[in-house]
Amino acid sequence: MPTHRSSENYVKVAENSSDLRSSLLGNKRAFHNLGIVKNSKVNSKHVNDSQAGFPIRQFYVSSLKGFLYWRNDRSSVEEGCIDLLQIVEIRYKHRLRMIKVPKASCFSIYHGDEFNLNLTVLFSQCGETVARDWVTGLQEIVKEMQDEWILRRVDRIIEREFSLAATTGRNFNLFENKHYETIKNPSTLINYFKNRGMDKSKRISLNLEFDANKGYNKTSFRKLLLSKLEYQFEEGNCMFGKIKPIANAVKGEAMITREKFREIFATEEEETAQLFEFIAEENDALAISFHTFSLFLFSEHNSILNPEFVNKEPDEEYLSAPTSHYWINSSHNTYLTGNQYSSMSSVECYVRALRLGCRCIELDCWNGKNGSPEILHGHTMTSTVPLKDVLEAIAEHAFSTTNLPLTLSIENHCNIEQQDMMAHLFKTLFKEKLLTEPFDENEEKLPSPWVLRNKILIKNRKLKSSDKDDQIKDDNDEHETSSFQGLVNVISSDNKKHPKFANLFSNTGELHFSKITDPDSHMNGDGSTLYDVSTSSPMASPNSKKMDESSQGKSWYHGNISRVRTEELLLSERRQGSWLVRDSNRFKPDYTLCILHNDKIVNIRIHKDYKDRSEAVFFLDDNNPEHPVCDSLEILIEHYQTYPIKANLLLLHAVCVPEQHLRMIWFYQNISRDDAARALRDDSVSDASFLIRQKSDKEFVISFRSDRDGPVSVKHGKITKIIDEETPAFRFGDSLIFPSLVALVEYYKRNAFYKGVELGEPVDRALVNRVTSQEIEEHNGEEYVDHTSRLQVIAQHKYEADDHNELSINAGDKIVDVEMRQKDWWFGKIADSDISGWFPANYVQVCDQEDKEEDLLNEANDGKLILSTSFDITQGPDKIITIKDVTKRKSMRIGKSNQKEGEAVIVDLFQALTVFMDRNQQSTLNHHSEAPPKMLRLSRNLSDVVVYCQATTWSEEFLQPNNKREFRQMSSIGESKIQKYLTESYVKSFLDYNTFQISRAYPKGARIHSENYNPISCWNAGVQMVALNFQTPDLAMQLNHAKFAERKACGYVRKPDYLLSSFVDGGEKGIVPIPVSYNPCSKQDYTSLKTIGSKHYGSLNPKTLILRIIGGRNIFGLGKTYQSLNTSNIDYSANTFNPVFDWKELNLKIHNPDLAFLRFVISSPDPFGESLVKAVAVFPVNGLRQGIRSIPLMNTSLEEWVFQS
Repeated sequence: MPTHRSSENYVKVAENSSDLRSSLLGNKRAFHNLGIVKNSKVNSKHVNDSQAGFPIRQFYVSSLKGFLYWRNDRSSVEEGCIDLLQIVEIRYKHRLRMIKVPKASCFSIYHGDEFNLNLTVLFSQCGETVARDWVTGLQEIVKEMQDEWILRRVDRIIEREFSLAATTGRNFNLFENKHYETIKNPSTLINYFKNRGMDKSKRISLNLEFDANKGYNKTSFRKLLLSKLEYQFEEGNCMFGKIKPIANAVKGEAMITREKFREIFATEEEETAQLFEFIAEENDALAISFHTFSLFLFSEHNSILNPEFVNKEPDEEYLSAPTSHYWINSSHNTYLTGNQYSSMSSVECYVRALRLGCRCIELDCWNGKNGSPEILHGHTMTSTVPLKDVLEAIAEHAFSTTNLPLTLSIENHCNIEQQDMMAHLFKTLFKEKLLTEPFDENEEKLPSPWVLRNKILIKNRKLKSSDKDDQIKDDNDEHETSSFQGLVNVISSDNKKHPKFANLFSNTGELHFSKITDPDSHMNGDGSTLYDVSTSSPMASPNSKKMDESSQGKSWYHGNISRVRTEELLLSERRQGSWLVRDSNRFKPDYTLCILHNDKIVNIRIHKDYKDRSEAVFFLDDNNPEHPVCDSLEILIEHYQTYPIKANLLLLHAVCVPEQHLRMIWFYQNISRDDAARALRDDSVSDASFLIRQKSDKEFVISFRSDRDGPVSVKHGKITKIIDEETPAFRFGDSLIFPSLVALVEYYKRNAFYKGVELGEPVDRALVNRVTSQEIEEHNGEEYVDHTSRLQVIAQHKYEADDHNELSINAGDKIVDVEMRQKDWWFGKIADSDISGWFPANYVQVCDQEDKEEDLLNEANDGKLILSTSFDITQGPDKIITIKDVTKRKSMRIGKSNQKEGEAVIVDLFQALTVFMDRNQQSTLNHHSEAPPKMLRLSRNLSDVVVYCQATTWSEEFLQPNNKREFRQMSSIGESKIQKYLTESYVKSFLDYNTFQISRAYPKGARIHSENYNPISCWNAGVQMVALNFQTPDLAMQLNHAKFAERKACGYVRKPDYLLSSFVDGGEKGIVPIPVSYNPCSKQDYTSLKTIGSKHYGSLNPKTLILRIIGGRNIFGLGKTYQSLNTSNIDYSANTFNPVFDWKELNLKIHNPDLAFLRFVISSPDPFGESLVKAVAVFPVNGLRQGIRSIPLMNTSLEEWVFQS
């Protein structure tokens, strides 16, 4: 059967061809050989270490579909691809270390839709010229795609979707790279939507309006939209100007004229001309089609966010105020790619933040190797990056997005020599960009951002001229720097170890314990391999297969099973014509077709051969014309299911592969939901443990334990078995489909299953059996004794053992691990010993809750223990630390972790605790005398490069009216401490302080998972630098993105005047009524503010057509900081591509619109019934514009969804 070829031409271009660059931009397919140096996450360490080891692949650009493809020269099947629409940056050369290849011959492609990008580094054997041509050519193609005409972009996107679906030799995973279902041709694609909820009229419309030449369909959205317009745009229903002329199109008008276009949008003549000419099909067009007009309505060119607000230049007038009058886009621990205790550090995080408009980045500097500082999160397992590498990247990218001043916030832990090296690197790498002198010695306020353009400012401590010997008083707690950080095990009373991340803050005496998700994964990076396919690839999925491997997943393909096992399976069927396919044991990579014929096993070899082709073919006998040569094993089997192999030898009954999950320790057929929950809640079960239970023939449930975010919870997710011809499959949630339950489990052991956590270990079967036994005994009316309970008791009387199996106990002895095995006799062991045995139950008393060892920790709020002088801290065998509160008879034990550094970490913790307790007790004894201050050595060279950002410890005295303001000084204030100054008692004076000086807020140390705090209260109190974890795609970062969208995302937003004078409670002052008409939409919520319809939301959740509103829009701002406006639930099962909805109107009074945001949340239930955010849109209220506007959607990482609004 011939292999289908794309209509694109194949042209081989020599590597050293002078027209390589033009060939990339041409219409013909041009192949170029390039080596793959790295293709994985930016922070992954997976690279080849020699030029000889680089895999060479054929690369080509399909500008029609918008992909960069590569493949092996022996195959026509693409091995991987990069979506050109997801390319963020293309750089000449690379920054990889230990790579034996000339940097001049390489170029780097940064791509993806998350903060941590994918990096593909490619190498040209022909050297610098070819590498540079690739960079220039790709940059031009990407820019052209981003700037192209609206209709051309639509055509391109849909063309590539249908083309990929129609191309044989490659499977296409519909809409999501994690979606398993494959669609192979446009007709199948149409049927896919027909069979999933569209009513009859929609099916006909979709089918008839499909244009095979264009590759897209004009769905019934247009008719539905027009049919509703006349009613919806009646006077009184419309609040956004004169748009009634659109309704006239329903009455036979096929075109929208320039005059009507202007009337609809009430634009100025010049703006009308520019917009009209941009969207018109031809230059100088007098009218545009309604199809074009409807596409324009949903495009980013018609966004609710005012283009003037976004694109206006940050000019001198706007930037002329003192720097303290601006909010400044700021990052916390900029170098981290993930959590605060074990994630990778990366230079690229700085580049990413700078290119996103960040104007204050953080550098935690520690003593490094070879006399040069390194950047890392101290006392943690995070990796290090050389300071020099970071500064080189900053020098290159500091002003790539904006030329406004950049502040480097230095957390300095270096000795004097390495501080000198730090200052040297600043001067040599930044050169004239580094600010080393004030602009005016006589200035009385901070200079403006306009004056500081293209300057890099250093924030650090500064020596005064009176300071001698380069020493300064070290009273700086601005970073809440902990005297200890590390991974430990908290040991509970039953001797079970619970991994925690410990933080000791010596300035407050607080010992924090935070849960961690996977203590053993910190050294694995992201787990990527060299050949990872880009996540943007439409071919990448957990079970992606090439067509020559189509046997995988088929129920009749048994893989590499033995001949003996084959005979057992076929003979057990006892049906003539039973058959299966297995791998050949003798001839690799051939297969064997095994058939039960006349009570004997017939084995027939299936040849797999390339026959001078790039793709394999399959046949039984290529010399016999009766036996066809087929393009896939599946096609060959289908042929012989219809035609006999030879007389009376037929494939009648396929012998299916026994379902593997039946033999797995995590699978249960007969347990209830309650039993599963009880087993998972047991104290012996760890976080992320799971089991799968069968609910019915076609329904399974995966039950999962989660205790990361607080109390233990058990989640239950539905798995549906799908029978499709001969191939069973299992659907989890709405979109993910797996060939087997085993494949599902293996996939989620490597990928996030719930809130970023992978599946852990299966629940112990013995525990589950005990739980189910309990259920049976309760049903039989028998009393059940919990053998698994772990009680502690105190002996009330002395008892002498009469038998070697009994315990001898004295009054006051503590007995732990107690099992109430019989009514009168219990079993346990003496605390802190290995002696165990039976003892009489009436001789002991069960300990109260307060007597359990771990209660010392449990009583603390949020895992925080406040140390006091009543504590006794000792270290015993195996380095176990015991902390006892001698006044309350409470204690806890802390042991070393399982990590390589575990023993060193626990020794450091004991030392830090001992030092703190000694200081605390000494301070208590000498509280009437002042202790000598701790001194810090500070490099004079480093001090000299600090000008306007002189770090000083925050003091409440700064808020006093008579306090002398040092405008060049600034303080960093922790999230916990700053809350006090956001209250009514302090906010007025705090606003006044922030008018004259700069303050910086940062997350508290307990946020080890890099979650962010709500920045709004800090912004509203005038705090200029609200530092956030850019790597975390949460609500705070969404608000930050909206906050700094103004003025080309320059990173500086001017505060409103009422935050720069004495604060007055606004009451009704400053309240601007904003009429907001909205429509309760789908669970994906694709709407404009005046919701008429939605565009292509189905691609976010293609398997679910029943729509449900789960929460909608939030208003944030001064006064009532958070207001949620939830929509009602709606079931909508019609057209999920371009639905039209009835609307509701909502009038809101927004307090202080300069401080308010409008947020659209597109969510749907996840497999556990919780709300899963699919897309968001957040806008500053003062940047909105009136009219019928679209809401461009972004994913949670704030990368724009192409083609959805």
